[in-house]
Amino acid sequence: MFVRSFCFLSAVWRAAWSNIVPPHCNGHGATTPEDDGFSCTCMSGYHGPDCSQRQCPHGTAWVDFPTATDQAHADGVECSGVGYCDRSTGTCHCRDIFDGAACERLKCPIDTDGKNCSGHGQCVTMRWAADYWDGLRLVRPNVSYDLWDADKVTGCLCDDGYSGFSCSQLDCPRGDIPETSGQQNEVIHIECQADSGYFAFSFRGYTSVAIAYDTPYGHLEKYLEDMPSIGDVAITMANYSEAVCGTATPVRTTITFVDDFGDLPAARVVARDLAFNGGSAILKMVTRQVLRCPAGACDSTFNCSGGLYLGYDSSLTSKLSWNATVDDVQQALVQLPTLGAASDFGEINVTVSGSPTLCAGPKRAGQNSNFTIEFRANYGNVYNLSLINSLKARDTGFPVNLTLSAQKGTKENEFCSDRGSCDFTTGTCLCLQLHNLPFSYRYQSSNGYGGKGTRGDCGRVAEPARSCPVAYNSVTDQLLQCAGHGKCDNSTWTCNCELGYYGGDCSLRTCPSGPAWFSEATGPDEAHEPMECSNMGVCERSLGRCICREGFGGIACERMECPTDEDGIVCSGHGRCLPMWRIAELTDYSGNWAGLSYGAATRQAEAQWDSRRVHGCYCDTKDSRQANAGPVSYISGTAVTNPSVGGYTGYDCSRRWCPVGDDITTSGDFEVQTIRCTGSQSSGHFRIGFRRQASRWISNNASSAVVEAALRNMSTIGDVSVSMSNGNSACDSSWRFDTASGMRVTFLSELGDLPMMTTNPAYNVTETVKGTKEDVECANHGYCDYGTGECMCLSGYVGSDGDGNVGTRRDCGRLDPSIRPAYGSTLNPYSEFIS
Repeated sequence: MFVRSFCFLSAVWRAAWSNIVPPHCNGHGATTPEDDGFSCTCMSGYHGPDCSQRQCPHGTAWVDFPTATDQAHADGVECSGVGYCDRSTGTCHCRDIFDGAACERLKCPIDTDGKNCSGHGQCVTMRWAADYWDGLRLVRPNVSYDLWDADKVTGCLCDDGYSGFSCSQLDCPRGDIPETSGQQNEVIHIECQADSGYFAFSFRGYTSVAIAYDTPYGHLEKYLEDMPSIGDVAITMANYSEAVCGTATPVRTTITFVDDFGDLPAARVVARDLAFNGGSAILKMVTRQVLRCPAGACDSTFNCSGGLYLGYDSSLTSKLSWNATVDDVQQALVQLPTLGAASDFGEINVTVSGSPTLCAGPKRAGQNSNFTIEFRANYGNVYNLSLINSLKARDTGFPVNLTLSAQKGTKENEFCSDRGSCDFTTGTCLCLQLHNLPFSYRYQSSNGYGGKGTRGDCGRVAEPARSCPVAYNSVTDQLLQCAGHGKCDNSTWTCNCELGYYGGDCSLRTCPSGPAWFSEATGPDEAHEPMECSNMGVCERSLGRCICREGFGGIACERMECPTDEDGIVCSGHGRCLPMWRIAELTDYSGNWAGLSYGAATRQAEAQWDSRRVHGCYCDTKDSRQANAGPVSYISGTAVTNPSVGGYTGYDCSRRWCPVGDDITTSGDFEVQTIRCTGSQSSGHFRIGFRRQASRWISNNASSAVVEAALRNMSTIGDVSVSMSNGNSACDSSWRFDTASGMRVTFLSELGDLPMMTTNPAYNVTETVKGTKEDVECANHGYCDYGTGECMCLSGYVGSDGDGNVGTRRDCGRLDPSIRPAYGSTLNPYSEFIS
């Protein structure tokens, strides 16, 4: 086969144009000048050789091949790579679990009535959840999230009283476990100095009425208890103040939550025209903690060894010594980034007061060293400090018993007080009770403190227990104490459940956890903390098994699964379902391995959190470079040299690839590469590699026909032309000193700029002519029928050999001069002008 000159083809092309009259860019574009081939330049929203097809919206890809290590999810992908475009309307038909004009968002769960989040929540994105604070579901007001999924992954922000990934569960009353003791209620503080104006108090999704600066404690208590998110509170104001804000000095108001148990989320105060002497008022919430060292633990005689560290929200102070001063501790805390601008609650003012030094002093009874640490901010009840202590007394070597106390609530706040089971369909508790000796116990609704009440929480011991609670064990088919999944404490008649079981009778099971698909960010670009069933399924408590939302799978619903067809076949039976990290490993550049990775196997970065979660279809033939079935096959009874076998494409591998070819209206060259095999002509052999395949062994003295046959037998090469500068021998030792000589390989079926061939043994391979022919679907002169994999050529175009001649590429790459419309002729096939 010979390479024909473009000049000759150009003459044929212009002659053929005289007989063709296609439409005028369908009214959606303009023609380029004759010298540019009379092609259409389409207006925005349209594309194709005649601008007849609509473009669909583009978005960030859900699944794709990375462009560099740890760089995936490219922008500008039509239908975000999880839908198909309707070319007649320009609308995306998305996979079921995706939504948006460009399929760019994960749908929120929809119930059988077609309601988002079961009608009991708000559908929001990861970015939105990071940007907003309500004190109920969103409790970190100063975080941000801007990773690839920030505007793509959506989830349900449930209304108060509802829970679950779809907000379909009606919460039961919560309460304290009645058998526990020595715990405390939550305490918060407001500090205010003002002589005019108002402020508001926000807590767990609700905001109070306007609170005037001179509001007395009784009115303040009523305003707070009128909020749906607060039960009973106790109010005290320092120094017997009669108003919440002082006019001479700041007043500290202490609020104790009497009915709301556990570690409560942060509250907030917001000033509304609050002023003092015509200037700025003082309005802050105060979070108070106390660091205590036993009296005389480190006296001036023996001192102490070791040190201590204070931590806040994953940050640690520098090491503090046993004799650290108030200023030392305050300075160490101030330097923590998580207490500065990077704090979840904005910048926090830190003050430390108390004893002169931490653990230095005489051994006098009752004289502990105390450091009072206070955080002031618009938010109160912020995170507790943590303590790492390695102080030891030098004289005894015993550890120093440092303690750090806070005012966070420490009572349990469990559904049904952990003494009953919750019916999440009705939101009611079924309290544990049995009187069938030797088993006897009964729990009822309480007042939160062990007495009778209307909380509905199972927090009252109605009859003293004579046994631990019993429940059915499916393995033994018996009623067993603690369901056979825990140990009974005979002193309290309570169950200590095995790992994976919980409840007063250990009959309930936990489900596996995985990185949450939707969650509030925990820090700048940090999210997806582990949650049960990955927050994408419901736990079946009797079995400890996740029931995942459609489209998700794995024991913890941790995988976004690949699409299935109507017969339930994954990837339409034409591909493999792989995670993003594996797809990255299979990425290639023009047929050669790219050597990329996405997401480390250990200590995975936040930006690649999805590397083992998001799965996609890796189609059997991932691009248009299909395997060649040569050297000779038969199509419709006609012998064809090394034809390309069509493969499958699309997000679900349901579509067929169409042939690619060269646009005949533009000039271009075939790729030519020269191999300088400098081995001996009389002995030896070599192999040629191209796009991850190697030829059979070729003798050093092989002729051009033998080399051509060896290359055509490779599935990555269709047709080539081989010539040798020495006449007819593949190798020549004299080529070592003559860079202009060698074996020239011209690619006749692989178009465009191609990757370099390789040889074994390694010889010099150079690119003699860069391939500049297009390698585009249907050669830019037809449309692909993805159902059949056939090009529907525009009038006047037929299949070619890649060089404008008769061939079997089926690529619309040749002009057919036999077409003679009755309307006349024109050199411009995209114009309605009739000559």
